[in-house]
Order: sequence, then C-alpha cells, then structure tokens
Amino acid sequence: MAAYQFAGDFAAPPSKHRNKGGDRLCSCGIFRCCFGCCWRIFRCGLGCLCNLVCQIICAVLVIAAIAMLIVWLLFRPSNLEFRAGEASLTEFSLAGNTVRYNLALNVSARNPNSRLEIIYEDIEAVGYYHGQEFASDRLPAFSQEKETTRTITAEFEGQKDVSLGDEARANYEEEKSSGEFPIDVKVQLKIKLKVWLLTSPFSLKPSFDCDLNVPLNSSGKSYQGTDCTFDWRNIDLH
Repeated sequence: MAAYQFAGDFAAPPSKHRNKGGDRLCSCGIFRCCFGCCWRIFRCGLGCLCNLVCQIICAVLVIAAIAMLIVWLLFRPSNLEFRAGEASLTEFSLAGNTVRYNLALNVSARNPNSRLEIIYEDIEAVGYYHGQEFASDRLPAFSQEKETTRTITAEFEGQKDVSLGDEARANYEEEKSSGEFPIDVKVQLKIKLKVWLLTSPFSLKPSFDCDLNVPLNSSGKSYQGTDCTFDWRNIDLH
C-alpha cells in the first residue's frame, strides 16, 4: 500500500514548464485587473470631482442671482436718463443709393440711483435714416457711480448704400432744401448693476432711442437738444 502510494506520488510530479507559463499568465492577469480597477477608480473619482465643482458653481450663481433679485426688489432702480445735448452734422448727402455722412453726437448719460453703480460693458450706437441703417459706432466701456452724469460721444463718418423708396427720396429733397435731416440714433447697451461690493452675475440689455432733427452746420440753424427714450430689455444669463 505504501509502495503504491509512493509510486503514485512519483508518477505524477509537477510540471515545471507548465507552472512557469501559468505564473506568467497569472501575473499578467493580476496586472491587467489592478490597472483596470485603478483606471475605473480614477475615472469615477474625476467624474465625481467634476460634478461637485459644477454643482458648487451653479449653487453660487443661483445664490448670487437670488441676492441681486432681492436687491432689485428692495431698491427698485430708476430708469437711466439719456439726452442728446449736442450734435454736429458737417455732411449729409444722397447720391443714387449712397449716403455720405459726418455726424458727431454728444449724449449725457445720467445714473439717478442713489445706491446702484452702473457698469457699462458694451455700447453700440446705430444711425438710421428713414428706417434704413447707414452708420454704427462702438463706444468704450466704463463704470458710472451713483447719482452722476457722464457724456459719451458717438461719431459717424463715411458712406453706405441704402435702399430708399420714392417717398423717402422726395422727403430727402425737401430736407436738403431746409438744411435739416431726421436721424434716429438707437443705442444698445450691455450693463451690470453693482451694489456695495456685489456685482450682478448676469447682464442687462437695455437700449435708448434718440429721435433727432439735426441741421447741417452750413445751414446756419442751431440744433435743439433731444431727450432720449430709455427701455429695459432682456436679461442675459450667459
């Protein structure tokens, strides 16, 4: 019995070649398993971190927006006031479909609010003649303190092709004879409100419209200042 067991044990020695291969396969499998697990853990952690950061940013924006809404409701900001006080028109002529122009316009911008500072991020003035756009000018950004007035200047110079109907052309001839032209200047704003150290996280896009009758400088007539119409527009959350 003992001999049989010894013979059986002797007849089935472990294969060194097979074990070496098995060790290699086992080692590679463990490496791939560990690498895959680490990579999945890293991706999961990175994704969780990104989600956390996004949630924090969204929460801060929402809180800031709610705070500014409360400020808006508490202080009820008054409309900004604009007046086109000075205008100089040295050239305005129509030849065929081409308008040639040279207009300088000084506009006084007043912030009547006692607690709100206005941050002008973008200002674009566009000139229209009988409903046709003929000129534009982008003005520099600035900040305006509470209860202050500041003068901004729009300058239009150049030429542009416009599409005028027969009635508008007939009106032009009459206006040329009188030396005075109806020019509509629309100004689009992009602003933020500031209360103490808190600045609104969103932008407002109000506009104002100056409906002018501007005489040519050579006509000898004087320009009469014009109050502009202010209008609150939409809120830009970007």
